[in-house]
Amino acid sequence: MSGWLYVPLGLLLAYSVATDLAVRKIYDHATIPALLYFVALHAVHPAGAGILAALGGAAGLLAAGLLVAFLSRGLFGGGDIKLLAAIGAALGALGGLAAMTAGFLAAGLLAWPLLLLRRLMPRRVSAAELPMAPFFAVGAGAVMLAAWAG
Repeated sequence: MSGWLYVPLGLLLAYSVATDLAVRKIYDHATIPALLYFVALHAVHPAGAGILAALGGAAGLLAAGLLVAFLSRGLFGGGDIKLLAAIGAALGALGGLAAMTAGFLAAGLLAWPLLLLRRLMPRRVSAAELPMAPFFAVGAGAVMLAAWAG
């Protein structure tokens, strides 16, 4: 099933990274159809995890994304939340959680130098301006690579 899952997920992540870096948006026309595709794929494909696993992954990461958006006071956008839900539908709850955690860790590692630079150049550098799609792509890519290798 890896081709039916990893290729569309890779395309979604590549498109989301490109748009997030270029215009700071992750579009619904990419995330919502992808989420529906991954749920349907898991429901009908013989090697799929099942519709409940896909829905559970999507719901779990949707809830986590909403919590992060609430706690960050709007710095985490709706596109980020829907991208996480699509990743959860594709990778399941545990894979999605691992991808999200790896993404936040990678973003945190990059944010530290930005926070230090902010002290030196407060008007030019802000960790709040960090697009998250590239980091979620790194996290999801690591999960896919681990699943493929193991």
